[in-house]
Amino acid sequence: MIDESGIMIEDIPLPRGMASVDHLYDFIDLFKAVLQHSNFLICPSAMVRTEVYRQEIKHWPGEVFGTSVVLDVWFRILHRHPIGILIWLNMRYRISESQSSARVRLRIARADFFLVMDYHLARDDVKAMLTTADLRNYTWLERNDRAIRASNLFLLDRREEADVLCPGAISRDALCAATQSRGGFLTLLLAGYLKFCLASGLTSIGKSILRYAKLTN
Repeated sequence: MIDESGIMIEDIPLPRGMASVDHLYDFIDLFKAVLQHSNFLICPSAMVRTEVYRQEIKHWPGEVFGTSVVLDVWFRILHRHPIGILIWLNMRYRISESQSSARVRLRIARADFFLVMDYHLARDDVKAMLTTADLRNYTWLERNDRAIRASNLFLLDRREEADVLCPGAISRDALCAATQSRGGFLTLLLAGYLKFCLASGLTSIGKSILRYAKLTN
């Protein structure tokens, strides 16, 4: 990821624990990993056999899954075929306040990502593959999504709506998530900060600090 000036911001490698000798992954490998780390399949291009396109990708359901429709396509392929992922970082993705995805980062609605995950989680064959820990990871992703939406509502001066999205922000489960991953820690930090700002009435300075944090992360 690079900024508007082309300066490197961060790398997005495969999550830890996803190493594979042959770089091949099946559905359960990747679905469990996405439940834990959210969508890390940022692929600008793919090479797929023609018969797979014809059999598995007859329809592109953008009207159902919105901006996360590509994730559904990967899962549909993975239900029948393994995929290989190149481990080398071969692209630079520019982050800019003028691009359309900037509006997505300021969203107040639930992320389209969850539309895809809920759809596949409703499948009986998928349910049979998952453990309690997998489902717990998913609840942690949902908490992170609520914290992000609450922060954007706070910036829009919609304080009451932001407060509604923050229950359980400082809970035993949130503390557990914070000890397990960087994402869990940042979620706890963000939600705790919002609760403090909302309770103390520090709206102006709170919003200024939050805007700065969003611009630099």
